[in-house]
Amino acid sequence: MGDKQSGAEQRPQGGALTMPPAPTVGVAEPANDPQSLRAMEAQLAPQAKEPAATADQARSTTDPPQSHSAPFAKQPPTPITELPTVRLEPAATDISQAPRMVDRSRAQTFGQALRILLQRRGLYVARTETYLLPQFHDRLKAVDGAGIQIASLREYLRGEMLPDEAKTRLIADALGAPRGLLLYVAGYLTPEDLAHYPGPQLTLATVEADIRELESLPLAPATKARIARDLRISARILCLLAPDRLGLNDGAPSGDFSTSPDEREQLIEQLIDLWTTPAPPIPSQSSADEGAQPTT
Repeated sequence: MGDKQSGAEQRPQGGALTMPPAPTVGVAEPANDPQSLRAMEAQLAPQAKEPAATADQARSTTDPPQSHSAPFAKQPPTPITELPTVRLEPAATDISQAPRMVDRSRAQTFGQALRILLQRRGLYVARTETYLLPQFHDRLKAVDGAGIQIASLREYLRGEMLPDEAKTRLIADALGAPRGLLLYVAGYLTPEDLAHYPGPQLTLATVEADIRELESLPLAPATKARIARDLRISARILCLLAPDRLGLNDGAPSGDFSTSPDEREQLIEQLIDLWTTPAPPIPSQSSADEGAQPTT
């Protein structure tokens, strides 16, 4: 991570960001309205605890029986190592105003959530409207040894810059907040992702096994494609939440990281609580941080 600004970490006013082509759902603005989140929670509640369709569940499909006289043409499943995580890339062509506004909205949404969480962790002084960024920098540095520059933290708070995925996870760890919470408010997780949020029985290994098994099932090609897509979305979420715990930073996946029981339901409850909490004010350009700035 380090103290240098990542190439994926972009200022909204300095150029818009676009998503590279990917078979999974793209970045969208998260639903920040508590009523929308409650409606989403009610819609997802009747679903099974394991939202992604598996090969076992596919056996009960209502697809018409298929003839077994001619075997299905088998296509090699996409390896989990090729599943793309959501990354932001600078646009190579002229950009309209609309993408800039979407990215600015994401940065401002993240800044609002970060101000609330800093206040909850005692890192905001209401009397002086001061954020204790040097102390927060120390917490970040204790997590990964490098931290994030204080100047960057100020820009996050003002909604002028959006952290990349790695820095978003680092901030969540330093605050003791769920990674999924901050990844959602930053727009790396989307409302559609919540329907495919992996349950505690789903790991990268089980996704690979289910995709392989799909090839041998007598299902219509469209049904196979839909189930495989759902599984890959769940796998992408796992990779987004914990690449370090899966060993993805070192090459081939290793480990069997899975989410905790009811993590999706807890995430929705935390989002509702977050967006019903008044946020402290945006720090001014001239505001000073209490305490001496640490050397980096």
